[in-house]
Amino acid sequence: MGSASARIAYRQASGGPWYALAEQGDARASGALSLPCQAQACLRIMALGGRARYNASELAEVLAKHKAIFSNVQEPWAIFRFYKKRLLSMGMILEHDSPSIYMDDHGRYKQKRPRLSLSEKGLSRSSLP
Repeated sequence: MGSASARIAYRQASGGPWYALAEQGDARASGALSLPCQAQACLRIMALGGRARYNASELAEVLAKHKAIFSNVQEPWAIFRFYKKRLLSMGMILEHDSPSIYMDDHGRYKQKRPRLSLSEKGLSRSSLP
């Protein structure tokens, strides 16, 4: 089984990706104000849900439960999917499979940084001591 098919099998077995609210500092809080109101509603609902992280089905249930917060008639999961890429790129939420996420000492979820290979760092084995 190749690595891509192994990741697909893992995601299917684990219920898909997990979503967590990122740490909300002053910079991120002001960034959230620049988001459209529907994206802000997604963040607010994730916080109201009372969980640190959600798998896709749990998040869809929480969004549907608090549907009244959204100001239109679209399905809440469709709204979240529309804004998911923007929320991820701004660092408002984290999307992860179990190995790429950890909880820090303060109980906040953080994304692990990928390890760079020697060639990506501009080094070779012969240049090491």
